[in-house]
Amino acid sequence: ELMKDSISFAKITFAKSRIVPSLSCGIAPDHLGDVFRNAHLALGEAKKHRKTIIFTKELAGKSDHKRLLQQTLSVQEAFEANLFFPVFQGIRDNRKDSPYYQKINKFECLIRISSADKAISPYFFMNALERSGEMTKATRLIMMKSCQRMSSTSFDFSINLTETDLIDETLIDFVKYQLEENKIDPSRVTFEILEGIGDTEDDMIMKNLTALKSLGCKLAIDDFGAEQSNISRLLALTPDFIKIDAKFIKNIASDHKSRIIVENVFDLATRMNAEVVAEYVENIEIQEIIEEIGIQFSQGYLFSKPNENLPSTPQFE
Repeated sequence: ELMKDSISFAKITFAKSRIVPSLSCGIAPDHLGDVFRNAHLALGEAKKHRKTIIFTKELAGKSDHKRLLQQTLSVQEAFEANLFFPVFQGIRDNRKDSPYYQKINKFECLIRISSADKAISPYFFMNALERSGEMTKATRLIMMKSCQRMSSTSFDFSINLTETDLIDETLIDFVKYQLEENKIDPSRVTFEILEGIGDTEDDMIMKNLTALKSLGCKLAIDDFGAEQSNISRLLALTPDFIKIDAKFIKNIASDHKSRIIVENVFDLATRMNAEVVAEYVENIEIQEIIEEIGIQFSQGYLFSKPNENLPSTPQFE
């Protein structure tokens, strides 16, 4: 608490503005189990209430924390048992001048956990990965397994990167090793980042994104339209693809405003020399509108559900 008070009263001046720092502390004793895991749980509570939280039996017994603790345990067990694996969702090519017109020759690699012959969605464990500090470990495991699977194919594929992944100084070395080890042309690989990452003022993030592009890999902005975009920052990222947020695509046939937004994003992408992927294409009515607008790629259950298996050749819809 003394350290916390000292930091709170510290005077930091930058560009004639005073910055008042704050400190949240999560503390865990060693007699209650995994210290690092428990400290992460306590830190989450500390951030919520903006005060120091000490992990106790009572805290572990609360329903939310009990659920998080159970999820964290299952995540650790999944790593130990090598239960993380990728599934692949096809992306349909709408470009009439493409050799893959109306075919699936591109896949998004998605993370799953195997449990009792079922594929567990990240909805049930992503929060635990973040809390346990194992997000980058999971990303790299999926990247490694995806590259191994794709090494014997000619398909293009995309892999999701989080902000945590992008602030890691060893990211580029890991990517280089996987591409070289599996003899994969970097131009086949697209890294997807969330729109908001482009607004993060972190030099390492921009350094890594620039390095990935320099390797020859492509960059996609995922869920575009979900946040208030900084267009100048977006231009600096020079994305190859923009994936429109699913909430606009799924309502495009019934909501005129959604169609206007989609058309404007397509126009912006075209001016930026980026191609567009429409996510959540669930029926033929949506697909017809997508083609009418001119959007280059479609992704959704109409064409492909996430599947552990890959076809041997590009597939027609």
